[in-house]
Amino acid sequence: MLALLLTLATAVAPPDVDALLQERWKQEGITPAPAADDAEFLRRVTLDLAGRIPTEAEVRAFLVDRRADRRAVVVDRVLTSEDHATHLADVTMGLLLGAQERLLRDATDGFRAFLTTAFRENRPQDTLAIQLLTARGDVKQVPEASFLVAQMAKGGGPDAATSAVARAFLGAPIQCAQCHDHPNNDRYKQKDFRAFSAFLVQTRARPVRGDDKSFELVDIPARRARRQAPELASVTPAFLGRAVVIPDGGDRREALARAVVGSDLFAKHAVNRAWAMVFGRGLVTTLDDLGGENDPSHPPLLQALAEDFRRHGHDLRRLLRLLVLSGAYQRTSRTSESQGRLEHAFAKAAVRPLTPEQLLRSVLVATGAAEAAAEKHGEEKAEKRMKAVLREYLFIHGDDEMGEADTFNGNVPQALLMFNGELVNRATRSHPSLVLGRILDRHATPSERLEAMFLTTLSRPPTTDERKRLEQYLAEHRNRPRAYEDVFYALITSTEFITNH
Repeated sequence: MLALLLTLATAVAPPDVDALLQERWKQEGITPAPAADDAEFLRRVTLDLAGRIPTEAEVRAFLVDRRADRRAVVVDRVLTSEDHATHLADVTMGLLLGAQERLLRDATDGFRAFLTTAFRENRPQDTLAIQLLTARGDVKQVPEASFLVAQMAKGGGPDAATSAVARAFLGAPIQCAQCHDHPNNDRYKQKDFRAFSAFLVQTRARPVRGDDKSFELVDIPARRARRQAPELASVTPAFLGRAVVIPDGGDRREALARAVVGSDLFAKHAVNRAWAMVFGRGLVTTLDDLGGENDPSHPPLLQALAEDFRRHGHDLRRLLRLLVLSGAYQRTSRTSESQGRLEHAFAKAAVRPLTPEQLLRSVLVATGAAEAAAEKHGEEKAEKRMKAVLREYLFIHGDDEMGEADTFNGNVPQALLMFNGELVNRATRSHPSLVLGRILDRHATPSERLEAMFLTTLSRPPTTDERKRLEQYLAEHRNRPRAYEDVFYALITSTEFITNH
């Protein structure tokens, strides 16, 4: 009992996100936006944590819930859902593989399943990083090897892997020091890049014998590495300018992994990315450039959250819960005050474009297209069709370098995909197997039908003016199914639907 009391007495309270932000608001004379209403909060938190909009049933249940802790209850439910694990796997796949996913197309399902399991189990983030950095074997049997294989396959080599490790786990842009000293950051010299790369000089990604569609990650003997790359193999491994003790015959990648998770940049980078995921941008805006270790210029809030994250075992679920239940996260995006000024200080919710994955999954939730496809074609074939559609979304939303997309940027091909794409056009019909068909069957009056359509798509009831104008439009078209299809299509292709706010 005494030990328990001592533990409780010495427990450190989590950082007060709002108090730390309020100091800044006071200094800058900022009045934060008011709190979001329940409908706005539910849609935002479901998109951020589950990668989709809430269902009509989820919205209805939440809007009639009068418990004081209803927001905490829904956050806990979403954080332990399969959709949350899948969403984090998608986000992490983009971070770790990006455009390199195409090299591993036959193995990415295994890697996604591995990551989904890790997030379902709420595996500590340092443990996950060590697994990814020390894995060996065929990616089909050891999917966690996919990260380094994707960087090294087809000529990438240790240098490409070094840049990826520093970017993905540390937010350290040391790739700029590969050929010369970093032009803008005197912390990173070319010799530091060489020494970091030396941890990976024995690691190779090679095609699996007898299976030219798969790769395996192996470590070759030091003697052979010296023959193949003498200029690298002779370099003593060092981590961001400091020596790392590796016993004779010791595992270089194991030493690297321990150095990575032991750096203060590891926790700060994880926190900064989690913050950006739910707030729209990081506490340090350049997500892949945190500067250097123990940087005193890092925002106090980032430092406090990173220390709390480290102290609690790199628990990402706990961190996300802390962030989305903060007053800052729960503020409205609907305010007439200077948008940029408030958003910059995290004094109002940012209006953000949906990622391709969020957009596709939200369309599927709103229309019931996935269930309809499974009913018509069978689950296996329907799943393949959905994967093909997702690849199309990722391609269309990708950048000019064929990289994977991070956001829906609103260019012409993207707009055409929403307005003219086969999925949206087919899924907004009033067929009995689709959501709109079920709404028309379940509700008798135009008012009830409109309410269900709004809850299904925009996660809120229609306003009085919206209801009046749309009921008039439906009456003019004699409440025919085609008129409802036009309204449903307009809701799904609206700016309100395709943004997170």
